[in-house]
Amino acid sequence: MLYEMQSAVRPVDTSSTEPVDSGVARALGAVATLPPLEQRVIVSRFGLFEQDELRINQVAERLNLAPAVVRSVERRALRSLRRTIAHGEAAA
Repeated sequence: MLYEMQSAVRPVDTSSTEPVDSGVARALGAVATLPPLEQRVIVSRFGLFEQDELRINQVAERLNLAPAVVRSVERRALRSLRRTIAHGEAAA
């Protein structure tokens, strides 16, 4: 069963008056470029966008996936994020 995200990952709000490190902004912007399942796994695993940080088993349970599948999706998403950030493809 494919998991559908209840809400899309929002891009970083650059209008905020709080200073945001450009590297952090670039990383968060890169998350928004991921496919929905990869977004959900990364956001859940690392507690981004005011979400709780979850363990692999918790993410697997919420997404109705095997933990091994969640690990694989997480690795693929992290590789993609590294490439995106390294090549400056995400908006800061």
